[in-house]
Amino acid sequence: MLYGVRDGGIFRNHGKFAPVLPSPVGEALTGWVLGKEASDLEERFYRAGKADGRTRRLVFRRIFGAPSRSMYGAIELDFLVWAGSMYAVQIDAERFHQTAAAINRDSRQDERLVLILRYYNIDRIHRIQGKHLQTQAKAQATWEQLLSGRIFTKWS
Repeated sequence: MLYGVRDGGIFRNHGKFAPVLPSPVGEALTGWVLGKEASDLEERFYRAGKADGRTRRLVFRRIFGAPSRSMYGAIELDFLVWAGSMYAVQIDAERFHQTAAAINRDSRQDERLVLILRYYNIDRIHRIQGKHLQTQAKAQATWEQLLSGRIFTKWS
């Protein structure tokens, strides 16, 4: 599979093929973050975090609730961010997270994750919709809003 060809309209996201809009001109996306395959939204969010001088550490795709992703009860957190405070972030592409069943599943996962992440003094999961990450400029603005304390919800 070719991950470098983003404008062709196909990329791999969590084992599923999905059509995407062409990348904006001059935005050379690779499809990878920290050695793991990533969606265009995840890659833009990561780049925004790396460009910010306040970021101490970014962890991508950390598994909680089970030893491996394939085991029952495993929840994959998209990003764990250390930037002054700690933030748990889930990136929600509209095509995978807009049905009632998906919203219910996400809510249950968030409740479990918050219980697990209390150890890190994290009391909420920030869910960022894909529309906030369609370009790198939007991703940068979203990053700033995250660190300034704006609350992201499913409906923002």
